[in-house]
Amino acid sequence: TGSALTNEAAPATTEADATTETPATTEAAATTETSVSATPTTIKKLKKLGGKKIKVTWNKVANVDGYQIRLKLGKKTKTVTVSGANKSGVTVKKLKKNKTYKVSVRTFVTSNGEKVYSSYSKVKKIKVK
Repeated sequence: TGSALTNEAAPATTEADATTETPATTEAAATTETSVSATPTTIKKLKKLGGKKIKVTWNKVANVDGYQIRLKLGKKTKTVTVSGANKSGVTVKKLKKNKTYKVSVRTFVTSNGEKVYSSYSKVKKIKVK
């Protein structure tokens, strides 16, 4: 009978260990996702350049790996990715003349080989000449 009590105690300990590990793993995963986030930025200025080009300037954000610029023309979307936190602007080329683009910017950080994006900035419009 003494050995039966020992056998019963061992499975109960194993179940308790499994229950303890599951919430800890879930908590660690949630903490990892929340701790890595990209701070959003705002568009500072949009400038028309000659020859189907525009210059997009944004406010720099510390502790990011880069920026992504989205240009929308109707249903079509063009994205430009800029690496480096020190960048504060980019010239976008090969745009269509006499069309109005909706421009927005977001930041990203790389965590465990995957990019984590912030929300996009407010949309600003510019007409390409």
